[in-house]
Amino acid sequence: MSNSNNDFYSTSEIRFLDQLLSYSECDDLNSLNINLDNIKDLDWFDEQDLLQLRLKGIIDIRNISISKTNFEGSLEKVSVHESAYLSVNEENLIQIWVNSVFYYASENISQSINILKQDNYFYIEIDTDTDSKMQVNFIVNKNVSETHGLFISFINNIHQNLFEELIYWDEPIANQSSAIAFIQHVKQQGKLLSNRNFNYINTPPHLESTELEGFKSVIKTYLEKLGYSTSNSSKYFRPESIDYSIPEEMIREVYTLGEQKIFIIENQNRIEFHTFSNGLKKSDDLITFHISKMNQLVEQKVQVYSRNKYRKSMNFAKDFKFILAYIISFVPSVLSSAKILFTNKVDSVISSKWLLYTHISSAIAMIILLFLVGLYPQIRLYFFSWNRNVKSKVKKFNKEYKNINSA
Repeated sequence: MSNSNNDFYSTSEIRFLDQLLSYSECDDLNSLNINLDNIKDLDWFDEQDLLQLRLKGIIDIRNISISKTNFEGSLEKVSVHESAYLSVNEENLIQIWVNSVFYYASENISQSINILKQDNYFYIEIDTDTDSKMQVNFIVNKNVSETHGLFISFINNIHQNLFEELIYWDEPIANQSSAIAFIQHVKQQGKLLSNRNFNYINTPPHLESTELEGFKSVIKTYLEKLGYSTSNSSKYFRPESIDYSIPEEMIREVYTLGEQKIFIIENQNRIEFHTFSNGLKKSDDLITFHISKMNQLVEQKVQVYSRNKYRKSMNFAKDFKFILAYIISFVPSVLSSAKILFTNKVDSVISSKWLLYTHISSAIAMIILLFLVGLYPQIRLYFFSWNRNVKSKVKKFNKEYKNINSA
């Protein structure tokens, strides 16, 4: 890496800053204000380090005029003298620290890393070759309420047990091995963080085990129609399951398509889709689109299945033969009434045709009602297929995706 001396801390500058921050015992670096005369005679003070840190924009020195009153007899004498006071620029302090870590770890910074601020702490976002950037937080003020994530502290008197992970600023830049270990740790934490990013489909809790298998078969069929293939060999779990610390016993299936992989993980009442490309966990726009469409498709199928199952369970005549007996009992009545009506012998039976019409209509209505309430839900459930029309739906969604991206 080609870095100038102004881009990173030297070993002696790190020692100087460490002693300076320890000497100040300050809870807020923004309020640090040290009289330069008070530290010039200390063992750790070095004029050259002070100069270099000023050139880097880390340390600011300003002269403050101080008035002092003396009395000589009845005369009041006021004298003014100037004192140099030292302060620290927090943002530059952190920026050079970031540069130093990457320099000592021999890592190239792909782009300028901006120092961001939130409440009482600064933070940066480091690209870890995943969908997620790893956030590293810097404590320059003791009043920090955040308790999650990775924290780098420039304040010594911080209660470490208040934070999920706390590292003192000088540890990662103590030497090359420490810097390399820190960068690797950040990347690993980024991979673990990316495990929280996935697409998922909720599994209906009311489905029985056999019905749930049908539900899952839609997902399998859908992915296969997209060109993915599955294998029961554990070698397809790796190296992603190792790199991203995903327990292999959680992985139900692995689907592969070229350099792309999808891990199917069943987690309580949902099915998770963890997507990888060339060994890195990244969401592909196409598969994200299709998982959304897949979710819509299975929801529609569950609604149809559940609706007919409910109708069947509410049917007062649950046995097919019993329903058929009801229908058969009305058929002779309908035929007899029609024969009387259309052979013009109605007068010998009854004086008005409307009663016969009413009788026929009610009988037909009863037959239709029995069919809709009793037979139709059973017929629909009997011929219901979870995988029907999945192939045609995938083709339709593929066309929709192409139209969206070509617009």
